Amino acid sequence: MTPRLAVRQLVTFFALASLVGCAHAVNVARLHTVKSAAIIAFNGEVDITETDPGSKGGIGGALSGFQGLSDVGSAETQARRTVEGQTSYDALVAKLSQGLGWNVLPRAQVVANPEVQKLFAEKMKDVSVSKGFRFGVDQILWSEMGDLNQAQQQALKAALGVDVLLVVKVQIKQGREYGYGVGQDGVFDVWPKGILTFAAYDGGEGGAIWSERWIEGANTQGKLKRTMGVNDTTDEAKLVVEATQLAADALVAKYAKVNGGAAGQATAAASAP
Repeated sequence: MTPRLAVRQLVTFFALASLVGCAHAVNVARLHTVKSAAIIAFNGEVDITETDPGSKGGIGGALSGFQGLSDVGSAETQARRTVEGQTSYDALVAKLSQGLGWNVLPRAQVVANPEVQKLFAEKMKDVSVSKGFRFGVDQILWSEMGDLNQAQQQALKAALGVDVLLVVKVQIKQGREYGYGVGQDGVFDVWPKGILTFAAYDGGEGGAIWSERWIEGANTQGKLKRTMGVNDTTDEAKLVVEATQLAADALVAKYAKVNGGAAGQATAAASAP
């Protein structure tokens, strides 16, 4: 791992840790009143690289590093990131609406809201939303920028007409790898996976009513080809969406477990003598 990558990952971790608070917190009583939501802060990172630090050397490691550097100023990469941001946001809306039973506002409705646009102009005016390894949605704050105070939360809830505001980040990482070679010097099939950081705010006391730092989805069914450290990005956007959907499935399953447990406790309390 390069020093710059290590610093980048630490900065991202601490920014999100301060945003979502404890690793897993659910205010069941307040969460059960939720009927509608809007994702008001969202972004992601694509880091589908070899996870073993000892495998970074050799020709493949050098070519992988070159691919990463060339992505920073690449118009093609920026266009791909823009698509990945929009489609993964839409995938989350669909999965959360269906899985949680909430009315999660579509992207077009959120980005058209004047209050959302105002916040974006205040906090993101000098930021390239989708570039290099990062993707986002124009007019939507990055998750690291989603730390709104209570007054801002309440005003934004009223403007959007929803019960909660969602702050979400998705990291697209390497999951399973299969092929032949040593380190990155070879030919491999790679199945990505998505990892979600998630928080829901209702504008009340105590911060997020539901927060998760690390929700890991299953490996995708789709795969990409890595040859001598260089990923084939032809189907990358599709894999980002699939990985995001699978991570959202894991989040919904977590909610169902908490929700079911709370329902069971309530039933037991009601039937107690």
